[in-house]
Amino acid sequence: MRTTCPFSRAGFTIMETMLASLVFGLLAVGIMTAYRYIILEARAGSSQARFLGMARIAQERITRYVENGKAVSLLSSNTITIVLANSKLSSIAYVDLDNNPATVSNNVILYTPDIDTTNGVLTLCSFVRPLDDGSWIFTNLPSSPSAIRVGFHVGDGTNAAEAADTAGTGLGFQGTEVRFSVTSRNLQKWYQQ
Repeated sequence: MRTTCPFSRAGFTIMETMLASLVFGLLAVGIMTAYRYIILEARAGSSQARFLGMARIAQERITRYVENGKAVSLLSSNTITIVLANSKLSSIAYVDLDNNPATVSNNVILYTPDIDTTNGVLTLCSFVRPLDDGSWIFTNLPSSPSAIRVGFHVGDGTNAAEAADTAGTGLGFQGTEVRFSVTSRNLQKWYQQ
């Protein structure tokens, strides 16, 4: 006849419990690492999409403002002046708000509808910096002095710490280059007056 020991019970030993805890811990660390990686990649992708959208909108607005003017002239490498149909002057300018080109989070392109007043200043784009080739934001086209060539970068800086802190893109470089030329469409109005 078989007897059972009064001290034996059904259950797990301490070694089985420790092994199960170790496997569960490793599995949890793996899942959290994968989750963090997915979140960082999603954030970088959404930041890139945001920068592309900002660049597209800035190009459309700059083009519209210049084309609606009677004439455009280069005031400096960072500013263009537009003569409007009502003979008022407006401007589009690249402004580094903290005078530190290394931080791009506060570098903007501003549109001033009337340079005699500061009312209605509109930010066309932020996270702006000059192109890496050293060219200026605004230049005249050599073949057509009445046309303006525009080139700038929209995106986070080359400093990875700044990218993580200000742009929220995490490590790596996000952004796009914008290059186009534009001229006033209303030149005939200038000459007909």
